[in-house]
Amino acid sequence: MRQALIEMTLNNYGSSDRDFYELFKYYEDNNILSENENLLAQLRHYVEQRFDYMDRSMILLYSEFLKDLGMFFDDRSLIEKLDHYF
Repeated sequence: MRQALIEMTLNNYGSSDRDFYELFKYYEDNNILSENENLLAQLRHYVEQRFDYMDRSMILLYSEFLKDLGMFFDDRSLIEKLDHYF
């Protein structure tokens, strides 16, 4: 079942930014995210693609989540987008 969830996520984006965020929080809380680097890459790609369309609160949630995962400070593109946006 775990692998099926991962495959569904890799093949399909969430129905909303909030749903996708909650799904990835679930993965992190259950140590699924750390086991699959493809999920981490998809999360980063999703944020990159959706950044200009997310509302401010979602941008902050995703930014904090990426920071907690240790992915924020290595991402110059995201930092520049945040600097320009805020």
